[in-house]
Amino acid sequence: MNLGTLYYERSALDEAAECLAAPPRSIPRTRWRITTSAARSKHRASLKKARRHLRQAVALDESHADPHYNLAFVCEKLGDDAEARRHWQRYVDLDPAGSGQAKPAST
Repeated sequence: MNLGTLYYERSALDEAAECLAAPPRSIPRTRWRITTSAARSKHRASLKKARRHLRQAVALDESHADPHYNLAFVCEKLGDDAEARRHWQRYVDLDPAGSGQAKPAST
């Protein structure tokens, strides 16, 4: 196990990406690309699952700010900027003071 993997398992994705940007000399580049690609795919699948559940939460209670906050965060990570903007705006509309109650869901 290496430092990049530890960061990844703790959802510290920026740190993991920095550590995983280049393979250690002991690992062939082809195997490294396949491994990092698989890890990214796994993470993306988790985000898609989170988005599906958060959409359900929003559908159950449109007036609650936290699911909008988390859905915006996840959509942003998935590159869905239009949906992220809609939910960021809805979050701000519901909680204009930014009460600090909303926390990112674990991804």
